[in-house]
Amino acid sequence: MHSDSHGKGDAVLLIHGMPTNGRLWDGVVRDLSPRYKCIVIDLPGMGSTPFLPYGPSYFARVAAQIEQVRRRYQVRRWHVVGHDGGSAIAVQYSHLFPSESTASHCFRPRFSLTCSRSFCSTCCASPFWANFPLRS
Repeated sequence: MHSDSHGKGDAVLLIHGMPTNGRLWDGVVRDLSPRYKCIVIDLPGMGSTPFLPYGPSYFARVAAQIEQVRRRYQVRRWHVVGHDGGSAIAVQYSHLFPSESTASHCFRPRFSLTCSRSFCSTCCASPFWANFPLRS
């Protein structure tokens, strides 16, 4: 699974939705990376990660690939953030690897991911996002 890491601090895994790739998070990473280690993945078949055939174990296999990413970066625990279809992956990962996830945050954008509170409909009530940097 392709991944990129930016910043230092507590780790945050960012899982994009469909049909995008990890670049969806560029603006979020720019604003969070001064305080957090942002790890962005490309889900299978999108971006730079090879396609993974769909089937009954698809979500579990993707979660296992994500767990390999966590180990590759030597992250003990991380916040798991899912957008759109990536939310289903985030939920599955957190279910299969609960001791590796401090929290899961799932949301959908209202407009775009521009690092203003208008970009999400549900995540801003979470304590993790309380000090999220805002731009006018």
